[in-house]
Formats: sequence, structure tokens, C-alpha cells
Amino acid sequence: MSLYIEKYRPKKREDIIGNKEEIDRIFSIVKTRNIPHMIFEGPSGTGKTSTALTIARTLFGDFYKSNFMEKNASDESGVGVVRNSIKTFCTMAPLSADFKILFLDECERISPAAQDSLKRIMEDFSGVTRFIYSCNDISKVIEPIRSRCAEFHFSPLRNEDIAKQIRIVAKAESIEIEEEAVTFLAELADGDMRKALNKLQVLASYGTSINKKLLSNYDKLKNPIVGILNSLTQGRFLESRNTCKDLLLQGYSERRIISDLHKAFIHNETIPPTVKGSAIIELCEADYRLTLGVSKGLQLDAVLLKILRCIKQDNET
Repeated sequence: MSLYIEKYRPKKREDIIGNKEEIDRIFSIVKTRNIPHMIFEGPSGTGKTSTALTIARTLFGDFYKSNFMEKNASDESGVGVVRNSIKTFCTMAPLSADFKILFLDECERISPAAQDSLKRIMEDFSGVTRFIYSCNDISKVIEPIRSRCAEFHFSPLRNEDIAKQIRIVAKAESIEIEEEAVTFLAELADGDMRKALNKLQVLASYGTSINKKLLSNYDKLKNPIVGILNSLTQGRFLESRNTCKDLLLQGYSERRIISDLHKAFIHNETIPPTVKGSAIIELCEADYRLTLGVSKGLQLDAVLLKILRCIKQDNET
């Protein structure tokens, strides 16, 4: 069984959803059939990989697989990989084309030394290889690489765009899904098409029609952030703190936990408005303090305790 995110990945420019102005800029360059090095910056699930693949399909047609290589820097980030597999690809002649494309996903995870090696490879092989970089945080990409690339920013997708794609996929897969569930799923995706389609595929495997109640129950069951929220509303600080520690060990960042808690408070319909408003303010202030570089662990503990205080004060009134 194919993953929906691959099965319904765009194959031509007209199929790419969202970020219309940036996509139009990119493909106006592609029309010249001589593209520069590029950097696609933005959150996950906004179409960066799909755009790179579509560029390759547009330029190379039936030969795009021979002239396109994708590498994920989170798996291969050392100097050895850059000097071996990447350099080997760059030295090979393109097939029925003037150049090849190397797509490097999550390039900010590459070590500074490896990025420096990449810069030299870009200089040596720019005649036969174009680099397309994809990243979530462009500040971690060294300036010599950025200065050699055209930069394009991908924003989170709009809820209506995600909802439209959900309806298309649901119809193609004969999935019964209520319109209210479509809207709710698009909101939960938070601008990430990959997240929306993955969740849709899991829910479809249950073999029943998808409604908002089923989606809400699934989200509560699978989402550890909801567990933190439930612990807080029930006054269990240590339980919420231990769940946060588990998430940090799994690779979550403090800012991601705070961001996800912010979304959980917004979407929870049972929390009193006064508590919700106070909690959201505290989370926003904690996120700001984290950007200033203050102690991450202390900020996470502090915001959990402040939210508990808000809940306690509401219960006492």
C-alpha cells in the first residue's frame, strides 16, 4: 500500500499547493531551462521536496531519475559523505541534459566543515550540477553557501488549501469523511500537508467513516501533548514535567513542546476561556524568553507551574 504523501505528490507545477508567489517565481526561472543554485526555506510539509522533484521532472522529462539525486542531511551529515557520494554524483555527466540536480534536504543539519566542503564542490562543478537545498532554519546554513544560491521562502499552507487536498484524496481513495472532520483535520495539520495526509491514511485504516469525534479521540490517544495538557488541568505537575522530559529525550525541542501546547490550548473546547487566555500568554512569553537564550529547562518548568497557577486560581473563583 502506497503512502498518500507519495501517491499524491505533485508531478507538475499546476499540482503544487500553496505559496503561489514563490512557486511562480521559481518556475519562471525554470522556463529558461537554466536554473541557479537554490535554497528552499520553511517548515515541514509545505512543498519544498515536491517543488524540487517537479523542477527535475519539468527540466529532464523521462530522464529526471538519472539527472536527479536526493540526499537527506539528517542521515548523512559528515564530510566523508560530501566528499564521496555527493562529489561522485557531481563528477558524472548528465544524461540528455546540460546539468544535473542534487537536492539536499535538511541541509542545516550538515556540519560546518561539511558545508565548507560543499561550497568548494559547488564552485568546481557548477557547470554540470545545480544544488537545491532545503532547510527549516536558514540561519544554520553558512553564508558562503547562501550567497551562491537564490533563496525562496515556503510558508505554512492555508487551512483551506489543506482541506481541498484532503477532499481530493478522500474521494480518490473512497474514504467517507464528514465536512466538519475535514475542517478539523486541516486545523490540526497546522500548515503541514504531510501531517494531514498521514493522519488521514491512519484514520482510513480503521475502516469506518471519519467524523470529528473519531478524529478528536485519535488525536488525544496519539498526541503526547494532549497528555501534558490533561495532567496540567488535573493539577499533576510532576506527571506533565516527566512527559516533557520524555519528549526531550525523543528529540523534541523545548520550543516545539511550547508551540504544540499553545495549539492544544487553542483547540481544546473544554478549558475555560479565562484559563485558556492566561495559559496562551504564558506560553508566548516563555517562547520569547527561549529565543533570548535563557535556561531552557527552567523556562519549561516555569511555564508549566504558571499554567497550573492559572488553573488553580480559576477553580478557586
